[in-house]
Amino acid sequence: MKKTEILQLFNSSGDSERGAQMAAYMRNQFPFLGIGSVRRAELSRPFLLELDKSEKIDWVFVYECFNRSEREFAYLAISYISRLKNNLDPTEISNIEKLAYIKPWWDTIDSIAPLVGFLYLKNPNYVLNFIYKWMDSGNVWLIRMSILFQLKYKHNTNIEILTKAILKNNDTEEFFIDKAIGWALRQYARTNALWVREFVEVNRISKLSKREALKWI
Repeated sequence: MKKTEILQLFNSSGDSERGAQMAAYMRNQFPFLGIGSVRRAELSRPFLLELDKSEKIDWVFVYECFNRSEREFAYLAISYISRLKNNLDPTEISNIEKLAYIKPWWDTIDSIAPLVGFLYLKNPNYVLNFIYKWMDSGNVWLIRMSILFQLKYKHNTNIEILTKAILKNNDTEEFFIDKAIGWALRQYARTNALWVREFVEVNRISKLSKREALKWI
């Protein structure tokens, strides 16, 4: 299935009533075609399975999807990148960074963050330059990615980086940052609950972050 065909298929498969419900759930930040996650997976499966796993990512296609009005196209682009992520070069972190500026909200940012984590493992020194820049950027969504990119690392979590990301942004009073701090700590508590408890006791973080961090302890 060609890229133009999957875009056309998405366009013709919408449900306006469902789309209104999905938009409302996302605080009406974006319009939706009305294609739920299960149906989206069904529609995109042939396209994704037919991809040549050796091909480089077509960033023109990715940006086209992200710039389309309906949110499902951005989800399609993220699925496309994820399918070909083994072909990602660490230098393409700059392309991923650009996605964080295109109609950002927690749904796309939280899906992009694992790709950042994947690239970090490929080339920590190169990608870390971006992570540190994001921590200090003042941009809610870049900061959120700098906190969440290690979410699946478990024992491989770099505590020093996590600590820096949190403490540089622990007093923003921004919901999406405080929530990310709590989420990152809560997830790491599954691996090292003692460290998380001590971190929360020693450092000043918001009530929301603290509540989220200690939820499973």
